[in-house]
Amino acid sequence: MQPTLLSSMVYRAARCAVAVAVLASAALGLAPLPAADAAPANATVTVVVRGPGDVRVSWNYTSQAKQRDRVVSIERKVGDAAFTALMTRTAAPLRGNYVDRDVPARVATYRIAVADPTGTSTSPAVATDTYTPLPENVRPCPAGWEEEALLYVNQLRQQLHGRPPLVADLRLMRATNERAGKHAAAGRGTHAGYRQDARRHGFTAPVGENIGAGGDPTSSVDGWMDSPGHRATLMAGISVAGVGCAISDVGCCPGTAYWVFMTYRDPLVLWPS
Repeated sequence: MQPTLLSSMVYRAARCAVAVAVLASAALGLAPLPAADAAPANATVTVVVRGPGDVRVSWNYTSQAKQRDRVVSIERKVGDAAFTALMTRTAAPLRGNYVDRDVPARVATYRIAVADPTGTSTSPAVATDTYTPLPENVRPCPAGWEEEALLYVNQLRQQLHGRPPLVADLRLMRATNERAGKHAAAGRGTHAGYRQDARRHGFTAPVGENIGAGGDPTSSVDGWMDSPGHRATLMAGISVAGVGCAISDVGCCPGTAYWVFMTYRDPLVLWPS
């Protein structure tokens, strides 16, 4: 099925808003940490939950302390339930990932706390983020399809224009996956609300969006490349992208894959794919 394509492109600089809270572990009900553990007053931690269909909890910790024995604790709550512990890791890296294989059927909140063994505060640095499941009658695309599409776009950028590769931003990946899920649930794609959806994930000015219906990663990208407007979105001088894909089991064509590709330039935070 040849992809049906639409395009919207607004070139503006974007900022990734990161909400970080530093709260006492006792007030949060976190698993007890050794009394000697503390985080410097200026320590921050960001948590990004990628989904739906692939719940990957990623943290990015910054601190002046250069300790290697920091402690990372991850908790999750579903709906109005209390937080429950998922993982506690010592000697944790500054950046890391945790895959939650028990995919929640409802909206879930993930919370990460990071503590260093030295510092001026007795509180760990804490941050939270939420996961939203796919709508009913919608399922994820085959594993790796989004990454395959982005890899193909990067190959074309290099071969055709000598452009550097786009970096996958986990927040933008989540935004595009949620939008693809909405399109699959409705049985049609639309650009309506894409700025608002991007803003909910911290992006005040996404530079563009391509959407499509039908096709695998290669044929979908090829369809965009055959359209001047869509091609411009993919080949522009931007540096960060998100790719989302979801399959509809409703409407006229069950099994149709709905695609969303969003980009922006000059990011403040780059997330590994």
